[in-house]
Amino acid sequence: MKVLHLGCGSDIRKGWWNIDGNVPTHFHDDGTVVLNYDLRNKLPFSDNFFDTVYSAHFFEHIETMDTHRLLLDCHRVLRPGGLFRVSLPDARKMIKAYVEGDAAFFAKVDGFVDHHLPPAHLRSPIDYITRDARAWGHVCLYDAAKISQLLEATGFTNVHETDIDPQYDPSNPLRVFFSFYVQATKPIR
Repeated sequence: MKVLHLGCGSDIRKGWWNIDGNVPTHFHDDGTVVLNYDLRNKLPFSDNFFDTVYSAHFFEHIETMDTHRLLLDCHRVLRPGGLFRVSLPDARKMIKAYVEGDAAFFAKVDGFVDHHLPPAHLRSPIDYITRDARAWGHVCLYDAAKISQLLEATGFTNVHETDIDPQYDPSNPLRVFFSFYVQATKPIR
């Protein structure tokens, strides 16, 4: 099975085609491929080349129109019937906690990560929203509706929010706490 791993960063998956603008290109004897590539450009693969395209916490680092163009290209490189799967930081969780004044939620967030935030004595719940929107190089916020709309607009079908899948998704507690998961299919025409 050929899997393209978009925006892999340091999460190089064995046997997959891993692609990111911040990794050195190299090829492994076990079939693992790592490509240094700017994903804002057209993917360097032929049509219908991959069985699956996967991405974890990447699309929030590029503008919406770059995401749209990349999803069109993902559709092109996926074989008919192929799977597209994505996990993204879930802006809904942070916004809901903010609106509800959920201090326990923010305390739990602090248990995972408190960098990119003001010191605790200067911190307000709105700082968490700001951090999610701007820290770590983020340029977009996502919820399942937004990524689903983009996937449907690029021709994917059976677009739906789903649960974590250990075959693809990292199980580290920070990612599980902050993520949502959507998958879609390239139609068989």
